[in-house]
Amino acid sequence: MIRVLTAGDEVQITELWQEAFGDGAEEIHAFLAAMTGETVGLGLFADGALQSQLFILPGELTCGAEVLPAGYVCAVATRRAGQGKNYASRLLESAREYGAKRSLAGLVLYPASESLVGFYAKRGYAPAFCATHFFAPPAPAFVWTENLRPLLRTMCDGFAEEGVGLDSSHLTQPGMLLPLNAQGKAWLEANGGKAQLAHPLD
Repeated sequence: MIRVLTAGDEVQITELWQEAFGDGAEEIHAFLAAMTGETVGLGLFADGALQSQLFILPGELTCGAEVLPAGYVCAVATRRAGQGKNYASRLLESAREYGAKRSLAGLVLYPASESLVGFYAKRGYAPAFCATHFFAPPAPAFVWTENLRPLLRTMCDGFAEEGVGLDSSHLTQPGMLLPLNAQGKAWLEANGGKAQLAHPLD
């Protein structure tokens, strides 16, 4: 079963997050507590427990005056015991459906390792963002919505070494984009490979 994660799932989210990423419970709690109404967590449950999870943060694809709604996928994780069962693939498909229903132009993510680039490419994600630079608009970019500042501050403070493209010195592969509609496809065709992942606090 796949469903939206709630506050009642925090214990299982923390257990899975720590198993996957090794972060402390306080940092994870701070992230969950700072989530806005536009931020959603999706979880796959099997055998009575949370087996796989991801979170979608709101943002925008920009190019000059063009602004398209988009989502940033982060903290994708599967329990070791559940790996090899296509849990993450099913969850990513649910994320695609979630974004499409909300008319997002695309979903953005930053693969945590080079080996994951191929995994995401097989699921429709394409290299779109430069790996080592952050620029604010008017350069083509994925940028964060203003009301995410408290959550992004938590991410920068708590996950500086681990997380989701917060420090350009850790970027070794390009960010990727899954277009969800014609606007997203056109944006990727026009800007793919030269767009920027804007720093969360720019």
